[in-house]
Amino acid sequence: MVTAGKAIESDKFHEQYRQALVEDFQAIKEMAHAFGAYATYLSGAGPTVMILVPKERLVPLQKALLSSAFKGEVTPLEVDTAGIVVA
Repeated sequence: MVTAGKAIESDKFHEQYRQALVEDFQAIKEMAHAFGAYATYLSGAGPTVMILVPKERLVPLQKALLSSAFKGEVTPLEVDTAGIVVA
């Protein structure tokens, strides 16, 4: 996951130009990394900020984000490990 995180954050095509449009992106990214996140990135065109973090660090990071002055919502998601199933 560490290698994937580095690859995600090394985007040179568009995120470096769009991240300035999301007011708190850099501060969120720094906080996420302080909690051991693998990667923080903009989802699609933004303004959704995605954070990949080890499951055991999710709750502390979530509490820190919610107690900060950031605007927005925090919605924990889980990775779908089953994929598409056709019945």
